[in-house]
Amino acid sequence: MAKTMTLAGPIEQMNERGICVAGKWVNWSKFGEGPDPFLSEAMPVTVIATESGWIKSVETGPAKQVPVRRQEQFVLGESPQSKVTQSELIARQSMLKASCMFWQGQQVTTQIICDFADELVKHVLRGT
Repeated sequence: MAKTMTLAGPIEQMNERGICVAGKWVNWSKFGEGPDPFLSEAMPVTVIATESGWIKSVETGPAKQVPVRRQEQFVLGESPQSKVTQSELIARQSMLKASCMFWQGQQVTTQIICDFADELVKHVLRGT
């Protein structure tokens, strides 16, 4: 089993083959994690790599504490942080539907979004 090293600090340089952290270049391995499209220069990272310089994993940002969550019961349709009006819910659902359509490669226009919102209003008012 290959020995590993940990590098921590901001990304100093990067290219399609690897990243430079703490003055040391490490490369993406075809057997480990692939290049992360969200990494950018100066981003703080912690890199686990083999001693020969192949990246095994990359964690971004400072160490995060995991918050302890209380067990809560939610009533369907209520948000724990804020109350959402019907019009806000319809707008959100319309934009979600439009996003899905766009992601699937379908053409999305303002008219399509408005038509979908009108249909949602009809369903909400009927209670179905």
